[in-house]
Amino acid sequence: MKLIRRIIRHFRFCTSGKAPCAVKEEVTLTNTAGKPVFSVIPSCIIYIRSIENYVSIRYVESNGNVQEKCIRSTLHNAEQAFSPHLVRCHRSYLFNPKHLVRYLDFPGDSRLQLYEPQIVEIPVTITHKSAVLKAVQLLTGSQKAEIVTADNRKNG
Repeated sequence: MKLIRRIIRHFRFCTSGKAPCAVKEEVTLTNTAGKPVFSVIPSCIIYIRSIENYVSIRYVESNGNVQEKCIRSTLHNAEQAFSPHLVRCHRSYLFNPKHLVRYLDFPGDSRLQLYEPQIVEIPVTITHKSAVLKAVQLLTGSQKAEIVTADNRKNG
C-alpha cells in the first residue's frame, strides 16, 4: 500500500506545474560527431540506456507523457552532459534518483525500481553500488526511496 501511495504522489508531482521539469534549464546532448541532437531538462529524465552505439533516453514531457528518444551518442557523453542529475548504476545505464521508488539489494542481485507510469527495474553492478547507495541516501521527504535487502525481507 505504501508503494501505491508513493507512486500516486510521484505521478501527481510529475504531472503538476510544480514538477522539476517545469523549472530547470535544458541541457543539450551531442552525438558522436559533437553535433547537438537532443535537448531536455535533466530532472525530467527517468533513465538512459546504452544500446551499442546509441543511447535510449526515457523522459517525462511537461504534459506528463513518457517518451523515449534514441540517438547516436555514447553513455559517456550522456553522463558528462547530465552530471550530477543522473547516476551511473551499470555499464549500460544511468538513472535519475528523483524517479526512484525502491532499491532492491540482495546477494548477487541488486536492482532499482523506477516509476514511469509502470515500475521498471534496472540492474545495479557491484562497481557502481556505492554511488547508487549514496544517491538513495540523499533522497529526502516524500520521494525517499524504500530500500529492500535480504535481511529486512526475511523479517518483514
